Parts: sequence; C-alpha cells; structure tokens
Amino acid sequence: MGNAEGVTIDTDNLIVTGGGYIDASTFGQGDAGLIDISAQDVTFSGRNSHNFPSSAFSQVNPTGVGNAGGVSIATDNLTLSNGGLISTNTLGQGDSGDVRIFTNQLTMENGGRIESSFFDSTNRIETEAEGTGQPGNINIEANSIDLNESAINAETQSQSSNGVSGIINLQVAEELTLRNNSLISAQALGNADGGNVSINSEFIIAYPSNGNGNGNDILASAEQGNGGNIEISTQGIFGLEERNSTPENQTNDIDASSEFGLSGTVEIEILEVDPSQDSLNIPTVPVETEVAQICEPNSDGNQSEFLVTGRGGLPDSPEANLNGDFGLEDWRVGEEDSLNSASSSDERLLRAEDENSEPIVEADSWIVNDQGNVVLVANHAPVTKSELAQQSSNCQAK
Repeated sequence: MGNAEGVTIDTDNLIVTGGGYIDASTFGQGDAGLIDISAQDVTFSGRNSHNFPSSAFSQVNPTGVGNAGGVSIATDNLTLSNGGLISTNTLGQGDSGDVRIFTNQLTMENGGRIESSFFDSTNRIETEAEGTGQPGNINIEANSIDLNESAINAETQSQSSNGVSGIINLQVAEELTLRNNSLISAQALGNADGGNVSINSEFIIAYPSNGNGNGNDILASAEQGNGGNIEISTQGIFGLEERNSTPENQTNDIDASSEFGLSGTVEIEILEVDPSQDSLNIPTVPVETEVAQICEPNSDGNQSEFLVTGRGGLPDSPEANLNGDFGLEDWRVGEEDSLNSASSSDERLLRAEDENSEPIVEADSWIVNDQGNVVLVANHAPVTKSELAQQSSNCQAK
C-alpha cells in the first residue's frame, strides 16, 4: 500500500531494445509514479522472446487501485519502432495519467503486427482505460510527426454510461504524415463517449491504403455513446476525407460518428497564405518637389511653375491580362529610300547655297523684339553683366 515514486532519467541518449522497459506502475492500493525522460535522442524498439514490447509505462494493473502517474519526454528525436510503446494504461480502478512529449522529430514505425497480452502489434502512444477509470490525455509538440503502421490512441473501453475517451492534442510545426494503416484515435468502445482530437499542422498527408487494413484514420467515433469532436487547422490536407470508417472501406477517413448515439463534429480549417506577408512595402506618400524661385512675379502676378505628370490614367493591374491595344509599326528604312533621302538632302543644300549669296554667320548674342520673341543675332553690341542680371531677375517681356 502506497504510491510509486516515479522514474527520472536525464541522459544524452536513451535506447531501450529487446523488450526492455521503464516501469512506474502500481499493483496494489496507491498511485503509479511519473516517468520523466530528458535526452537528446530516445528510442524504444523491438520485443523480447515473450513478445513484451520495449516500453515506458505507468499504469494501474488489474489488481491496483489508484491513478497512473503519466509519462513526460523531452528530446530532439523520439523513435518508436517494431512494437516500441509508451503507455499510461488503467486496467484496474483509477484514472490514466497524461502523456506529454516535446520533440523535434517523432518517428513511429513497425515492420509487422505482433499481438501480446495487453498490447497489439502496432506502435502505440496510448492512454487506454479498460478498468473503471478514465483515460488521460496526449499532448505532443513536434516539428514533424511520421506515423508508419503506428497509432496514437486515447480510447476507452467502458460499459459505464459516464465513460469518456481522452483528448489528443497535436501541435506540429511542419508536416504530419500517416502511412500503412496508421491511426490517431480517441475512439470509444462500449457505452463510453468519444474523446476530442485537435490537430494543428502546416500540412497533413495520408498515403493511399495498401489494401491490407482499415486505411489511415483520424477517429473520435463511438459505439453506444456519443461521438467526440475533431478539430483540424492546416494549410493543406491530402489523402483524407470525412466519412464513416469501417473495416470494409479500407480508405483514409476522418470520423466522429456514433453507431447508436449522437455523432460528434468535424471542423477542418484550411488556413490561407497571405501573399503580402513577404512582399515589399512600397511607400504611398508622394515626394515633395521644391523649386527655387529665381524669377520674381511680374505685374500680372504670374510666376514659374513646375509640373510632374505621369503617363496619364490608372496603371495596369498586375493581376489583369496584358493589353494588346498598341500595335507595332515598321520604322525600318529600306536601302532605296535611304539613298533617295540622302540624294534629296544634298540637292536642297546645293540650292540653298546658290540662292543665298551672303555667308552664314554664327550668332553671338540675343535680343527681344517688339513682339516679345527672343531672336539670335550676330555683330550686336555686347550686353553688360548688370543688364543680364536685371533681365533675369525681372523676367519682363518687352
């Protein structure tokens, strides 16, 4: 009579093979202990000659009265293969403990289905209640999860009307992958109600069934009781559909139905990617243009202006089709046209020289005539600098 003390392991690498196990269970009156593991890599793989799986478990055995302590694992890589098991079962009187896993990569794989006295042949993270208690919850935070002929299971088997399956909460930063009849289940058997499944993953991928099993399923279904709820939040879900899961269909299903009770709900939220989250933020504030006022206003109050104009109209939308309103015109000049044009230019120059006997003189100054026009002239009296400054300052037309 008394509570188990629990097991704490802190190491670089933990490898349990050949049916080895870490146990903090209870057989009498008292609670089972907590298994707390912290390591860089953790592996549970294989079975012994009696088909007992390599495992870590904290459970209430059939003769026990008390609650399971649960299992907590923090590691970079967690691998369960060839029957590897993590368990917080209740087989006697009491509640199962919780499973808490924090890891970068969770890999679960199995080469066959080998049955044992308490566990099936698939790799299982389970909080299963077969006695008079309630199953615990499963909380996993990982960068990615790969299930290959494996199961994450929080189901209950109870004839009690108030029995309920556990809660599965998966927080996956990248992808959740299911292959070869893998299972995520908060299913209820007997009179119990189904539990809840919550999955938040960037992508969820279920490979096609190999035809030798029930397919890859996510379940919160029930038999006599009510179905649980399934909530999925993802950017993409591939290979899974909402429908009743039966041994006959061999498809990849999402199922919260009940055979004789009320069905649960399935909510799938497909997150949309914001296309502007990585785009360049272009400022919309116009640039102030400053113009130095060199000329003073004239008697009419007019002064200099500086105008900035665009192409006119609104710019084309980047989402619109290209507009083909503008055609191409052939501006190329043929060899014959080029020769004729050059010949005509030469003839015009010759005629101009014959008609103008006066030589061409380079302009060396300018004047403003009576009409207010600027005229370039030659051999004109020079203008002093003071006169130029006065004209530039007043900008008056004569």
